[in-house]
Amino acid sequence: MKKLIYLLLLLPLLHCNKTDDSPGGGDCEVLNVLPDIPGWSVDVIDCLYTFGYNVDYFYFFDKNNGYARGSTLVHSTNGGNSWPVVPNFPNQFLSNSRLISGAFDGSLKVLYDSIESSLTYQVLVSTPDMGQTFTKKVYDGQWPLTRLAFIDESKGFALGFGQDKFALLETNDGGENWDEIQGTDFPVVNSVNELVFKTPDFGYVFMGQTKYAYVTTDGGANWKTVSADIAQNDVNFYFDTPSRYFATSSQETVRSTDGGATWQKIVDYSIYILTMKGDDGVAIARDPDCPNLGIAYAFLTTTDGGLSWTWTKHTDAAISFVAQELEPGTYVIHNSVGANQFIWITKD
Repeated sequence: MKKLIYLLLLLPLLHCNKTDDSPGGGDCEVLNVLPDIPGWSVDVIDCLYTFGYNVDYFYFFDKNNGYARGSTLVHSTNGGNSWPVVPNFPNQFLSNSRLISGAFDGSLKVLYDSIESSLTYQVLVSTPDMGQTFTKKVYDGQWPLTRLAFIDESKGFALGFGQDKFALLETNDGGENWDEIQGTDFPVVNSVNELVFKTPDFGYVFMGQTKYAYVTTDGGANWKTVSADIAQNDVNFYFDTPSRYFATSSQETVRSTDGGATWQKIVDYSIYILTMKGDDGVAIARDPDCPNLGIAYAFLTTTDGGLSWTWTKHTDAAISFVAQELEPGTYVIHNSVGANQFIWITKD
């Protein structure tokens, strides 16, 4: 039920002397340290575990307790510093597998994409007791699954890939059977997609290269189409509450406070919101006023529900990382290029 995303951010960090809260107003200089983000705490946990390759999936229940894909399934109880191997995990079944998605709610459900003897199939691995015992099921449905979100032990949702479309699927038996939810189609695009339940009732799904999403406020019983009033088609959404939404493209960011009925442009550039808690939020955005650095990104903060944003620190060396919003006001990043760290951003 918590948000897991894949991002491209830029590090090390820079400072650009600003004269106001809009882009512009000074030269940028390199600061090879993490920034202070006013009103937010930034904690860096050095990871002592060597994953063997980039971490393409992790999930934290809270700031201490999380799982990740290493050479097998690994479990941290100290915020990402160390990762002991989970005992009793059925590795022999998944030795040639690639973890592509997962969903947790007190119990653990992991979806693997497996290739064995030229046969491709998917495996849903579940544990009801935090890794003490596991069950596994080969998924052989007509829809290869690309995202998972479970709201309890039985009821879950997935984004499935069909012959000529993506669609939202539903299970009521813990993943044994999946049915298409009619009217939730997406075109076949090679772009980011997200399926998130922020609470058991409030969830959403969207894909890049479109400017619409499907939103539920009743645990998936009903889904409404939300279309962003934005010029470009390649849109990223951030759904803060059942009524407050954000949509951003390469040229503008818009906000709705009435569940997507109307939209207001807030800036003429793209803002990627990391997390919101009440009216406070933190985001990243490209700063058009630091051309001497090439591509430069900055952390931004808001205290008025995203209507206005204040620029803080800047970044300049591209790295890829995986990130997760645990809950409103709590965000974690795994930095895997040039460092092996988990970076926690939390509201003070």
